[in-house]
Amino acid sequence: MLISQNTKRQIDLFLVNPSNSLVIESPVRGAGIEISYQLIRKLLKLPDDYVVENSQHFYKIEKDNNTVQIDSIRDLIKQFKLKSLNNKVINRIGLVNDAHLMSEESQNSILKLLEEPPSDTVIILLTRSLALLKSTILSRSAVIKITKPSYSEFIQFYSKNSENSDLKNKFDLTDGNSDFYIEYLNNEVDISKSEDIILIKKFLSSNKLDRLLMINDFCTNKIVFDNLLFTMKNMVKIGLDNSIIKHTNQYKFWISYLKAIETTETGSIHSVNRKLLFTNLCLNM
Repeated sequence: MLISQNTKRQIDLFLVNPSNSLVIESPVRGAGIEISYQLIRKLLKLPDDYVVENSQHFYKIEKDNNTVQIDSIRDLIKQFKLKSLNNKVINRIGLVNDAHLMSEESQNSILKLLEEPPSDTVIILLTRSLALLKSTILSRSAVIKITKPSYSEFIQFYSKNSENSDLKNKFDLTDGNSDFYIEYLNNEVDISKSEDIILIKKFLSSNKLDRLLMINDFCTNKIVFDNLLFTMKNMVKIGLDNSIIKHTNQYKFWISYLKAIETTETGSIHSVNRKLLFTNLCLNM
């Protein structure tokens, strides 16, 4: 996994002197959970390829209906109040994924645990933005801010692990996000043409009428159409990620864009007329 040197330094410092509470801010989609698992393996002294969920010393809380439920936090607290039978320095780790989705009640509840945490326990809160957590939680926690890799780090990593050319285009298009890049590799989508990237950026910044005039650019054949849709979808995901990180209201129209593109993708899979799909896409974005 590609990790920026800045992020790696923060991780190494935490491992030297781990605290009982850690907040990880991860604007990079997918990176936060993988980095959390890497940390957990090292803290619990597990093999590098060990499936963390299989450990009886690991407890994970996920969102339910787009909220981290208060009952899940209470269950975690009850679990950690039980005395550990192991003499390890760190014996148990709890991970709250999407911690920014905790309600104020949930945050207040976990704050009580952070005020007097069991000495052999580490609580990890994984969030999209530090600003969405209470300042009192942050003041009681170590913080790791995951930063996106630089262009030189991206090139160095993928030039050794990929035969794909035009890495600069790929870096720009994926916003340096390793997960987005891997999606392109897995789906064998050609994103090496700068003109395609320019076309999609023009489409996203245009009004509905001007978008409709691009119909021939998009609909020449199914491969071009599907590749452009796939690429546009990931560009919209990047816009959505960035709007969530910056905590702006723009995330609403990025979500509407994403839904419109996914509907168009479904139509393409079922061989609906491309020009009709493109027209509907323009009208719904």
